[in-house]
Amino acid sequence: MNPFWEPVIWPLLQSARPRRIVVFGALGDDELNLVREELDAAVELHPFDADGDSRSLATDIGTADVALLDVTLIDGEPDWDAVSRTLERLAVSARGAGAPFPVVILHGVGALNGATNALDRFVTDVGVAVRRVAVSVDGGLVVLATDDRLARTLGLARVLDWLESDDGKDALLEASEAARVRSTRALDDARDRASVAADGYVDLLE
Repeated sequence: MNPFWEPVIWPLLQSARPRRIVVFGALGDDELNLVREELDAAVELHPFDADGDSRSLATDIGTADVALLDVTLIDGEPDWDAVSRTLERLAVSARGAGAPFPVVILHGVGALNGATNALDRFVTDVGVAVRRVAVSVDGGLVVLATDDRLARTLGLARVLDWLESDDGKDALLEASEAARVRSTRALDDARDRASVAADGYVDLLE
């Protein structure tokens, strides 16, 4: 399970009150099923694999539909070009429809990488006030929300305030450590199973 799911992604999805969500490789099946079950039935969820292939009944999101997005999640250590093109397309479509820029949750944003540089340029050039909240654990995650979007969904601002608070930072560190422990245990279990299988194979040969 994505270590950001419980402390970050799920509270943001609930508070943003989305009508349409597009996901690019950011969530596993467990999280996607939870979104479908817990959010309003009218919410459209369009999950895509990291390579862009659709995992839903919809095979494409047209330019007109992009303007109606409320939340976009992007994962997979995206590079400068991918982040720049995605953010620019979202901004142009939103302006053309007179709609607010969607909340963007971007995973894989390190201190110094192409995705970070693309975000810096976008926030400078977009021409609207954007709140940017960065989470520095587990590969880095950034949340972008315009003042217009925040004014429409006050609960979203409260979640961002919490993420920047000491309590929020402590919760994120705890979630990161729990994910590390689970990963280590899974690796140890896999090694133990492999060792048992190897011993059994050797016994058969003797």
